[in-house]
Amino acid sequence: MTGSVPLSPRLRRVGPFLGLLLALSLEVAGAQVEREVPGGRWYSQTGTPEVAGYAVVDDAQARIWSGYLELGGVEALGYPISRRFVQDGFIVQATQRAILQWSEEDAVLRLTNLLDRLAAGGFDPVLASRWQVPSMGRFDEEGRSWADIVAVRLGLLGRQGALREHYESVEDPLTRYGLPASPPTDQGSHIALRTQRAFLQLWKVDTPWARAGQVTVGLAGTIAAELGVVPPAARMPEPPTSAPSVAPSIRALSGLLPGPDALSVAARTIWEDVSPSATQNGVVFARRAYAHGDLTRPEVAATRHLIVQVARYPNAAAALEAWSRESVARWASDDPAMVLTAVAGVDVGEAGVIGRMVAGDVGWSGHLVVLRRGDVIAAVTLLTPGGPGDRERAVTIAREIDSRISREAVERPS
Repeated sequence: MTGSVPLSPRLRRVGPFLGLLLALSLEVAGAQVEREVPGGRWYSQTGTPEVAGYAVVDDAQARIWSGYLELGGVEALGYPISRRFVQDGFIVQATQRAILQWSEEDAVLRLTNLLDRLAAGGFDPVLASRWQVPSMGRFDEEGRSWADIVAVRLGLLGRQGALREHYESVEDPLTRYGLPASPPTDQGSHIALRTQRAFLQLWKVDTPWARAGQVTVGLAGTIAAELGVVPPAARMPEPPTSAPSVAPSIRALSGLLPGPDALSVAARTIWEDVSPSATQNGVVFARRAYAHGDLTRPEVAATRHLIVQVARYPNAAAALEAWSRESVARWASDDPAMVLTAVAGVDVGEAGVIGRMVAGDVGWSGHLVVLRRGDVIAAVTLLTPGGPGDRERAVTIAREIDSRISREAVERPS
């Protein structure tokens, strides 16, 4: 999910409240919070927005920031998803689509042959079953010249015009993608091509994140991290060392809390400890992010699968007016990477809706429940990597939020 506050053009068809909720929601896609830091830039889109993230910098140890930009930066490689760590004796850093490797010998940043590494680690079966990545082909290359090897591998591109065109569209395909490592493979909804460093997807049907005929680059770095190639300690986000913020003009309250194993959500409500900076046009916004499980484990603390967001309006009439505007807009977004579909009524609050949420750019999906009670509109976003999501759990959590709003409304100061 992508967005910023004030609302970006990508959310232009979304009403003010829902647009803000989506703009303040998850990863990868969450709130657009970046900061300049000495020698580079700090990103929190894949960490805890505004609080903790990952810095990509040039320093005496390695010039990763410069190399990152030369290789295409965020557009080509995605946001960073780790701190620096050591792998095979090299300083490396993971992004959503790759692992960057600093070579001290010749002072160059390169991309690792990440897909080759996953094959060597025995991950091809799970890559195929969970992410529809073709298995690595078998190549008898011993004794062959480099020119012969390249010719054979490039021949795998065959007559798949769009995949070949995309592969060859970058300035140096071997640097960006490495050699093809499988023939194009029909995966039903798309045709996939595996290379040494990435996998490409030619979509046969329209999806929330791509149109039929479009080629996308898979999130190989994110997948590798999930499979343990990136150490848990390196996944721990950290605050920026310094620098001016380019965060949204509204700062929603943020906090990473455990749960919701026992529905221990909404530890605070919007009328507690709300700073003036979380108010716009009389509407007070607050948000809490939750990780599932034991926060002492780095791999858990680095994830957030639940966002609870609340808006308190000046009065019930103002909340109803905002709700009506969203209904007229059909709770819709034209952002191809952030799609809300199958919106229907749900029995929660004085009024409630639920929709299927897909964050295509990070490969997460699930549900968004929005409810109205009195002068409050609240939203629960429950997403998981892959899979259909858990509709009933999202509704149950929303009902717990609704219950707390009802109980505590009489206790809050006017």
